[in-house]
Amino acid sequence: MTSRVLVSSVSAKVPMVRAVKKGFLKVDPKAEVWGADCNPKSLANDFIEGFILMEPLDKLSLSDLIDTLVENQITHIIPSRDGELLFYAKHIELFVSNGIHVMISPAKAIESCLDKLRFFEDYQANMSIIPTYPKPNESSERWVVKERFGAASKDIAIDVSTQSAISHGAGLSEAIYQPFIDGLEYSVDLYLTKDGDSMGCVVRSRDHVINGESKITTSRKRPDIAQLAIALAKTIGLCGHVLVQIIEDIQGGLNVVEINPRYGGASGLSVALGLDSFQWFARETLDEDITSMCLSDYSSNTRMVKSEFKETITSHES
Repeated sequence: MTSRVLVSSVSAKVPMVRAVKKGFLKVDPKAEVWGADCNPKSLANDFIEGFILMEPLDKLSLSDLIDTLVENQITHIIPSRDGELLFYAKHIELFVSNGIHVMISPAKAIESCLDKLRFFEDYQANMSIIPTYPKPNESSERWVVKERFGAASKDIAIDVSTQSAISHGAGLSEAIYQPFIDGLEYSVDLYLTKDGDSMGCVVRSRDHVINGESKITTSRKRPDIAQLAIALAKTIGLCGHVLVQIIEDIQGGLNVVEINPRYGGASGLSVALGLDSFQWFARETLDEDITSMCLSDYSSNTRMVKSEFKETITSHES
């Protein structure tokens, strides 16, 4: 049966669509990539083989969705947005029973990642998680204020006073407060098998960020950051493609900001450097042993500049 892979919330995620297609073609030469979105005019539509108009999840009938997926012979789903991860995780057995594989972590692990306060409370004891509080306290004079749930870049206030933090938080649905940490930002892309084995990772600096997404990012050799990210992802019980955000403070300390248990907006650089997440996922769904395909090394100082439809990668090997 031909692999027909659905990228949900496809929107304008053209580079992701291309990465999915490239990975699956290594396993199935006839693989197709489809998209789903609530917008019938999604910008990625010209780059996919098929499209499914999908209502927002809170208005969606699960049985109707399954019927639509089966009718269109969808074999795999790649969720691409934080707000839909828990939906797919909670219903994973129903998807699998209908012959549909989803690149998704267990629901319990996803719940820990999506709730920023719970994430800190659950893992602060043995991991370097940035302190997170339901209200400001005397531990800091400068704060980052964000929503407890959802994308961190939405309605965020950065490096504000305690008074300003309280004022900003009053306008959020459920605010959380983190001490502002000045330093260098890194993203770590990694892949864990369904058995929790690491297939390797790529550490990259976030050189230019707009709305929470790296528009310019550069690969770095940082074994200390890599080890922290992999250890945390394993501890939580994640699998598939995982994105870990870390800040290195001016004293050299590593501080975990959050984990996104999905493919990220600038993860294309990591895939280009050999973190072949979509090929590995495709092979795992065929019950193949992929552990011999681990990424053991990658080129440092390789830079990616991302525009709306294109990722430009240049190497400056030192």
